[in-house]
Amino acid sequence: MKTIFRSFISIVLLLLISSRNLAQDTLAEFVCETAIETGISRDAGTVQSVSNAADDRLNFYIISDQRTKFGVMLLRMKIKSRVRSFFSKNRMYTVVAKSADSAAMRIEKIVKEQGNKKIANIWIDSHGHYCNGYSSFTIGNDEFNAKNIGDSFHTKALQRIALYCDEHTQIAIGSCYGGATFTFPGSRNVPAQPMNGDSLMRGMGKIFNRSYIYGCESWVMAKPGIFNNRYALAGYPLNKKFSDVGFKPVWERLGEWHRYQNESGTFENVNTLGLNKYGEISLLQTGYQDLHGKKKTIERKVSNLKPGLFKKFSEDPEKH
Repeated sequence: MKTIFRSFISIVLLLLISSRNLAQDTLAEFVCETAIETGISRDAGTVQSVSNAADDRLNFYIISDQRTKFGVMLLRMKIKSRVRSFFSKNRMYTVVAKSADSAAMRIEKIVKEQGNKKIANIWIDSHGHYCNGYSSFTIGNDEFNAKNIGDSFHTKALQRIALYCDEHTQIAIGSCYGGATFTFPGSRNVPAQPMNGDSLMRGMGKIFNRSYIYGCESWVMAKPGIFNNRYALAGYPLNKKFSDVGFKPVWERLGEWHRYQNESGTFENVNTLGLNKYGEISLLQTGYQDLHGKKKTIERKVSNLKPGLFKKFSEDPEKH
């Protein structure tokens, strides 16, 4: 009871401290969602992906504890996920981690406290680094990509988490371009090269051998309704710089996700992902691009792309 009370007080204090920024951000998010999700039904329907025993399993939402220019965005997601965790009846837990090791330690502790239950779903909230020219995700200060995902020393923390996962576990690389299979168009600093998101997913699959790994070709958003099984994870940012022609392959693949399972060797395209109020990953019944008017919108956006709008594209790696 004391633990629940302390958690509640922490949430209230966090909300009070950040209320000004949170209100501004929430308003901006609402405007963004209204602009790009007009015409989408709230009852689009979902198809639960894998777990048949979710009620007796644990779900984890992992957020990196980093001081970056995305600080306000991260704070907003910490508040949203922690509030959702508080009302999830011990089914969803938010893990704020400074490193993959600290994430593993926290998950291990929660699993043991809950009677060594298995994990049903893990969502890794992260940012893709497009101008690096490859797919990646981070947990705290640790980055994982196609080159180091096969390094058993570098992935020791992930291996520890994998001990609590099985064929009923789903793991989503929640970073933009985390499952990208297209060729990065190149810049002055980085040549044209494969993003290798499929290789990153396969590397994750070898660690979580029987689990299902998800990765996205395009942007992964965090709009209002993120825990309501809606298209809050699909769509595009409104900033002018993302209308640069260098983002053409990203625009063309909006809402496209892949799923991989190492045990069967199956790499497949799946519908756009959603999250419910317990942090469970589900496949939305209709793919984002199959929604009314979306393909025409994408065609229009692609035809209007221009060079020179993303000034840092050929300079320092830009995070998103």
